[in-house]
Amino acid sequence: MQSDEFSTALAKIRPHTNSKLPHQRKPAQLLAALEATLEQNAGSSENSRQSPTAYFAALITTLEECILRKELSLDEGSTLAATLYLLAMVVPFVQPTVLRANLSKLYQTLPQLLPLALPNHAPPLRSLVSIFGSICSSMDQAMIQSTLNTTGNTPSATSVAIRQTLSSLLELTLDHRPKVRKRAAEVVKDILDSPPSPFIVHPWSHLVANWSCAVMAQSANSSVATGKKGTGEGIDRMIHLLAFLRTVPYIFSSSGSEMSSAGSEGHSTNVEMMTKYLLAAPKLSNAYLTQASYQLLTALFAKDEEETEEEDEEDESEDEDDAARRRLKAQEVLDTLIRSQPSKTDAQVAPYWLGVVGSSTIAALSSRQSSSQTPSALSKIWSVLWSYLDSNCAAATVKAATDALNAISQSNCFAISECCGLEGTDISSIQSIVQLAERSLVSLAYADSMEEMLAILEVLISSTATRITRDREWTSMPLRELHDTIKSSSPFVPLLQTAVTLRNTKDFQYKEHVNGLITAFMRMIGVDGVLQRIPLGILPQERYV
Repeated sequence: MQSDEFSTALAKIRPHTNSKLPHQRKPAQLLAALEATLEQNAGSSENSRQSPTAYFAALITTLEECILRKELSLDEGSTLAATLYLLAMVVPFVQPTVLRANLSKLYQTLPQLLPLALPNHAPPLRSLVSIFGSICSSMDQAMIQSTLNTTGNTPSATSVAIRQTLSSLLELTLDHRPKVRKRAAEVVKDILDSPPSPFIVHPWSHLVANWSCAVMAQSANSSVATGKKGTGEGIDRMIHLLAFLRTVPYIFSSSGSEMSSAGSEGHSTNVEMMTKYLLAAPKLSNAYLTQASYQLLTALFAKDEEETEEEDEEDESEDEDDAARRRLKAQEVLDTLIRSQPSKTDAQVAPYWLGVVGSSTIAALSSRQSSSQTPSALSKIWSVLWSYLDSNCAAATVKAATDALNAISQSNCFAISECCGLEGTDISSIQSIVQLAERSLVSLAYADSMEEMLAILEVLISSTATRITRDREWTSMPLRELHDTIKSSSPFVPLLQTAVTLRNTKDFQYKEHVNGLITAFMRMIGVDGVLQRIPLGILPQERYV
């Protein structure tokens, strides 16, 4: 299959030997000359002629000859530019063992071309970026570790060159040219996505995390120093950086810092520093930067939650200090976000802000203990998120609020015992949420979001019912007896009566959504509990309210 792909790639270049465009004509002519030489050297051996390794060796020889003869022009139609173009196409098909065997030669030749391509030659620069990406992805554990210099030994010239090349690739992810920036970001992501065995996360991840924090600090200081809020090179660099970091949020994971000399302390510092910069970004008054900051914060919380779930599967008892650290970090972020609440009419920023508020709420307030209390702050946060269901909000904002509330509903933020209204529990937080929903369901201000409100409440009740059935360690009651208790004491039950009243209202358009909510209540309090509260519609006065 790979051989077919390689042949197809070559076949796309060959027809352009007579093209009027120099950047198409020269690579095709160079390829024809190389193939003629390979065929002559290989005789009748078709397999040898078509070997990616043979093309690779021929192109490296051509590259060295260009440098030796000082033919260093990278203009369109130059031999050097055509060689780099073909090499970028061939290298991904070359066996990693071959690339590793030629590592020293490659790093003696290629890095000196970067300064030549950087200012004004974007196509050859993209070719170099692709070549370095394939080479770095082929490195084994020993080669990667040699670049980290963790043993105190003097690094080799090749290790220094590799490290410098990585720094160049990272800087190119912030380049002002979109195609260069995109290619560099793709290459760095591919490198980090392919850690050498036996690593799960690439050892360079902590280097990238350190670099990103430094860029954020420098760019923020630059923006403040210029005195121009919302504009400037520093703002652009931060926007480009955050766009890249959203694709690799795992570089801030604890596992990504295991190979760092700083260990978990370095990981914690990087996460805390980046979080601080992201929370400060909205003060620079650039809507795109604010969006990007909230998007990355959401990605970081999502990654943190994945790590916690993986730890739970491996070890039921997570270290209490680590769990407390996670919650404290999320709580600090949440407090800052609530203080920087955007306008409901701000369709650019509000959806992203809602996303990160939802993620940080779950990280800060969710508990793995079914018998724990519902945090008192939850009702306030729920009320803030709910307010973005207002009819004046843009569709994207309403959707983001709906997603955030649904995510919280499906988390462990709500204590099951309080959802059931068991004796001795404090149900005031849940009562506040229920009362807010009851007022909104009959309010004109929320009329346009009726479908979303009913869907949120269905998710909330359905998720609670699932947890009641699944997590039974907090009560010894049989399920039927528990249903009888819940239907008479749960703070959620008044919602059922409100929903039924709405459904029986003449010309009400959302009966199917109310039906979904009623079904969820059946799972929570049993069929009998629901039927006792639903008019059967037999008497005339029961048909319409």
